[in-house]
Amino acid sequence: MRRVPLSVLLSFNGGYVDTAGFLALQGLFPAHVTGNFVTLGATVVMGGSGALPKLLALPVFCVVVLLTRIVGLLLGAGKPVLKCLLATKVVLLFAAAIFALLYGPLGTPTVSRTWSWA
Repeated sequence: MRRVPLSVLLSFNGGYVDTAGFLALQGLFPAHVTGNFVTLGATVVMGGSGALPKLLALPVFCVVVLLTRIVGLLLGAGKPVLKCLLATKVVLLFAAAIFALLYGPLGTPTVSRTWSWA
């Protein structure tokens, strides 16, 4: 059996997290910062709510990357850092899935304006 490269697994994981998060968080891309800026622009132009979470997505992303780097450096003393971080990621994904199953949707989606060509 052939092993799947780590880059393929991480790409699949990013797509999964983005799709599940976009559906559960009413249009917020958790793993794709550029998509949040696009939807932020659409929210500002067309009106609607949800601009603040999209605006805060980049600073929160940067803080999480910084904290992950610090944890990786702290674990780096003779331990397999990548395996520990990936195991933590899997545990957090399972915890999020269980939370979503137990508590259901996190609110009602906001109604946005629709374009009328008539």
